[in-house]
Amino acid sequence: MSGNEPESKAPPLLTASRRWRLDGWVLVVAALPNGCAAAGTNQGTVWFADPSTEAPAAAVCVGSEITALAPLSPGDRSPTVLAATMDNQTFALEPHGPPRLFLDQGAWRVARHGRTLWLGSRGGGVTCLDPSAEPSWQRLTDPVWELATDGARLACTSLDGSVTLLDARTGELRWRRQLNHPVYGVRLLTDSLIAGTALGSLVKFSDDGDELRVAARPAVRIIRRAAAGLLVGTVNGEIELADAELRPIWSFRTGSWVKEAVWNGDRCYVASADHYVYFLDACGCALSRFETGYSALSLDLGAAYLFVGSADDHLYALKT
Repeated sequence: MSGNEPESKAPPLLTASRRWRLDGWVLVVAALPNGCAAAGTNQGTVWFADPSTEAPAAAVCVGSEITALAPLSPGDRSPTVLAATMDNQTFALEPHGPPRLFLDQGAWRVARHGRTLWLGSRGGGVTCLDPSAEPSWQRLTDPVWELATDGARLACTSLDGSVTLLDARTGELRWRRQLNHPVYGVRLLTDSLIAGTALGSLVKFSDDGDELRVAARPAVRIIRRAAAGLLVGTVNGEIELADAELRPIWSFRTGSWVKEAVWNGDRCYVASADHYVYFLDACGCALSRFETGYSALSLDLGAAYLFVGSADDHLYALKT
């Protein structure tokens, strides 16, 4: 089943509840209890924004480009966020206070399960932070491009084509496999691992690392979890819901590269380089869309708002 394509039947446009102008492309967004934190091409500045205010509540500078943001304690009302930098440092930030060096290691990607965090470095290596935010283990790996975890297993991929599965609780290596092309996306299912390559394929591995199935796709950009399977976003603008056997259930075509996607209950939010954020139902049909001034680059879902970062130098809050 295919979703409606925007060229043939354009869904209605939404308006933003809030729009904040920041300094540079907004590459990273993280929802917080009372708003969100955002960063981009702005020399290490993190903005804290609250939809109840017209201007960002605060801007905290750490002096180096931010590569990842993550709430430190998502179950609390605390606004503390971890900000990892290109200079291999991680800071703990709050809206009104100086940055505090938290860890002398950066992170290209951050994975979370409950209150535990895993930080993957583009230079190679993974650090696990336990629920008290203390490092519980570190392991040298290939340079990390993407991470995924279910709390028991941690999957890492790299641009050199490696796929690695670790024990998430101890860091012990379970297996490592080498593919012939960069691996951008990865997700864990109950008894398997799905990797997406720049060549244009989805590869299914067993929990023991055996290659079970390969399915052709356009070059894969992201893989995200969905209620009924996997969301697969590609560089040719398609977002697809696939089942555990890599069979397509539905697909929806945007006008350009899929940058990010989030599944929430019975709907899906998709950010595309065609300047739009699409709201799809569980069958892949467009309910509405929101237009930014340039490529939609990042998004994260909070309790009441979808936060969207764009290459038009703006951060948006969309009421959900």
